[in-house]
Amino acid sequence: MDLNCFPSFQIDEIPTYDQVSSLVYLDQVICETLRLYPPVVTFVVREVEEESQIGPYLIPPNVTLSVPVWQIHHDPNLWPDPYKFDPERFNQANKKSHHSMAWIPFGKLSTFPFPPSIIP
Repeated sequence: MDLNCFPSFQIDEIPTYDQVSSLVYLDQVICETLRLYPPVVTFVVREVEEESQIGPYLIPPNVTLSVPVWQIHHDPNLWPDPYKFDPERFNQANKKSHHSMAWIPFGKLSTFPFPPSIIP
């Protein structure tokens, strides 16, 4: 069995950040795993600062809203066949079609120190 399936890696050395960053499919697998099993599902809350209308609902200021991350990540309207493990959901073409808040494993990702490659 050939363990060196990535020619730029040497078996006896630790891969560099750039080498790992070049593993596009690994990135897709990590994103899909975080979609299926988000690490933060109960602590994502936001406080409404000013009166807001969301659909038919009028939300007054100073109300705390919980963001249902698990439900969003498993919503069939956002993710066809939502319980299927499919890393292709996060290929370059498919990433562009996702709603910006459809994948929020850590809440709003712009505040999380992750490499930009995994942010859809």
